[in-house]
Amino acid sequence: MNDVLFDASSLAIVIVNYNSWEDLIECVESVFSSNSYGFKVIVCDNASQDGSISKLLEWVDGKASYDFDGPQKFEGYVCKKPNSYLHINSEGARIGDDGASLIVIETGDNLGFAGGNNVGLRYGLEKLDVEYFWLLNADTTIAVDAVQELVLRMQEDSMIGLCGTIIRFYHFPATLQALGGATFNKWSGNSSGIASHNSYPHIFDRNSIEDKIDFIVGASLCTTRDFLTSVGLMEESYFLYYEEIDWSVRNNNQFKHALADKAEIFHKEGGAIGTSSIPGQRGSLSEYYLIKSKLSFTRKFFPLAFVSVYALSIVMLLKRLLQRRWGHVSALFKALTARKY
Repeated sequence: MNDVLFDASSLAIVIVNYNSWEDLIECVESVFSSNSYGFKVIVCDNASQDGSISKLLEWVDGKASYDFDGPQKFEGYVCKKPNSYLHINSEGARIGDDGASLIVIETGDNLGFAGGNNVGLRYGLEKLDVEYFWLLNADTTIAVDAVQELVLRMQEDSMIGLCGTIIRFYHFPATLQALGGATFNKWSGNSSGIASHNSYPHIFDRNSIEDKIDFIVGASLCTTRDFLTSVGLMEESYFLYYEEIDWSVRNNNQFKHALADKAEIFHKEGGAIGTSSIPGQRGSLSEYYLIKSKLSFTRKFFPLAFVSVYALSIVMLLKRLLQRRWGHVSALFKALTARKY
């Protein structure tokens, strides 16, 4: 690996956290342990109740230490952390170093995936001189050269608006979650990660993959200042799920989808409410938001497909009923009968 550090001062990394302090610290450590410098990390905490912020800042201050042994720790990995931080609490008070590479923002409430990310995006657009914004899940870690490879890909084409990375499962790193993005079927409302559950390494042609992408997977999604200025921020009404697809539909082919085919991340996939790409492993709250957001998205953009999407959602409810998964049945019924979707 090249020992020369890469200048990534054009990049801000936005990480939304909710009750996942250990995942958050491992994620932040992996980012600062990369072979790049100059980037900013904006952590937006959605009113966590597990002490996430205090634990993160204690770790930065050297008052706590943790030993992570994730799959990101291959050749060239040296554990590092930011030298300082700026902490902005829920009332707007600023504590710490205004020039710090780590900015920690308490949002004051659980704003959901889009709302939390938008807090970081607004801060970056207004306060930072950066061109690229990498939305990174708190339950991910990144390869040593992921920052460098992502920025290099973004710099290749000024028309890139949304860019993904190679996503490998954290606990099964020899298996792909997705090659950057996913395909989407409007009639079912369902999506599928490109090359999902294929073995890694996986031989592919980047151009062919990019041609297939309908939207970029939100666990690792890079966008640009130009895209945000033109298309706008994430749609917050979903709370969870379908924000990335909404972004791509609103883009209307104005900017390109891309894959940073040499940038790799590792995704634990799960989070605080039991999200998972495997239907049987989703929590009841996750399924509630999945169906509610699916119906809302479909009605907004593809009203002719609403009947088929709603019917398939009822089929999911009936399956949970036969499985006697009463918490899921209740959540799905609530989603299907919501006044707004």
